Amino acid sequence: MNKIKILFLITRCPKSGPIEVLKNIIKYLDRNSFTLFLISMFPEDKENSILETFNKNFYYEYIPMSKADILLGRDNKLNCAIKKINPDVIHSTGVFADYEICKNYSGRQLIIAHNYVNEDYQMLYGKVIGNLLSALQMKAMKRAAITVACSESLANIYAKKEDLKIPFIRNGVICEKFENNSLTKLKYRKTYDIPEDKIVLIYAANFVKRKNHKFLLECFKKYLQEHQNCYLLLLGDGVLYKELKSLYASEKNISFRGKVSDVENYYKASDIYVSASVSEGMPMGVLEAMSYNLPVLLSDILQHREVFSFSKEIGELFGLDNKNDLLDKLKKLTEENLTEKGHIAYQIVHEYFNSQNMSSQYENLYRKIADRQ
Repeated sequence: MNKIKILFLITRCPKSGPIEVLKNIIKYLDRNSFTLFLISMFPEDKENSILETFNKNFYYEYIPMSKADILLGRDNKLNCAIKKINPDVIHSTGVFADYEICKNYSGRQLIIAHNYVNEDYQMLYGKVIGNLLSALQMKAMKRAAITVACSESLANIYAKKEDLKIPFIRNGVICEKFENNSLTKLKYRKTYDIPEDKIVLIYAANFVKRKNHKFLLECFKKYLQEHQNCYLLLLGDGVLYKELKSLYASEKNISFRGKVSDVENYYKASDIYVSASVSEGMPMGVLEAMSYNLPVLLSDILQHREVFSFSKEIGELFGLDNKNDLLDKLKKLTEENLTEKGHIAYQIVHEYFNSQNMSSQYENLYRKIADRQ
């Protein structure tokens, strides 16, 4: 029996949510049934690229193309490479990769909707460019053989706002049992110069408007005026990083660590994962933190509510942009049994957001597309 050939077409390979999802899908694919190919098109950001580790799973090729090349159809070299591979399935990731494939290979194409593009792209790129990118993305999603949302709540948003009915497969993370005991936590706090006597909250996300760091920092600064028992650890960089760091880094219990390569070790040193995000697809940072036994303090948006739908004992939800509610929920959570809530958080991720289960569901979709060829 011939193996099914899957081509993964990406723009570039940063350490990001969509690429992490791909990694987790690929990790568990049946190598006896699938042969994997990877093509990237844009130059890598050397400081933020995981291509060297990522492409070990594939027959890999780099075909340099610009955004203008894709928009103007200057894609002969890419098309020759695709015809040479003759894939049964093309899983594209990224606006320009999705748009490029939808022009000629939509019948073989699978796209994961990682966010609600008609809101998120405007917040990230501004109205003009954001509208252009969302139009390209929507065209590709509507033409693809299968477009699948990364959460049930996101699928419902597309159905309601765009009349686009798509299935969903929830994002999954690797769940390796981790004992988050006090000795382990102390070890990592000493390693990373984190206070040993504080309740440590961690937020790992790019500093962009959608992630709502400024609101979180304003709330935490106010909380520290009356309570000194907490420490806020912020990982990541982005367009708002320098501005917010200049405003809040002088606060004794707020620490900006920038972009790090060992996020999981910071999880091991922490007590609570916090997110004030205004929009998500299915937040990988939240799921990854829960897989390290961290309870969560999350903004009340649909995707966070979806995680809480499996158990309300994993932490607390606070009203979006509601400062008083965040302060109340933070105080309440710090007074509860964080170890017990962390164990429940791990159990929920292991049962409902496991990457092995996610990969199995994508296998079924790849087979479905291949059977049509």
